Amino acid sequence: MFEPASDDSRQGPPPDEGPHESRLASRAARLHKRGLDLSGEESTTELIQLLGAAERFEAAVGALGENGAARLSAIASPQPGAIMIPPRAADESARGYAVRLDRLAIRLQALAESE
Repeated sequence: MFEPASDDSRQGPPPDEGPHESRLASRAARLHKRGLDLSGEESTTELIQLLGAAERFEAAVGALGENGAARLSAIASPQPGAIMIPPRAADESARGYAVRLDRLAIRLQALAESE
């Protein structure tokens, strides 16, 4: 999903933050916006895996079509029309959470294809 840059993002990273840290912060912010809990200990690779898994989960929900996605969001989300990504367990590793989201996405995709 394309997200337009805000005016303040054109200024570049803060002086004490290099490009790597800026990319990490951006990925973490995108995950937080989707409602994913982060411990702050995730590596770059884990953040990339989590973001990819979240995007695949959202795409699978979208593949259910309007009625299927609406049914799923009505069950799982407190906000109408929002996609509720399943929460991360307190003791779940970032990799384990990404794998679980991917497995759920595969199940939702199969459900969408069977309808």
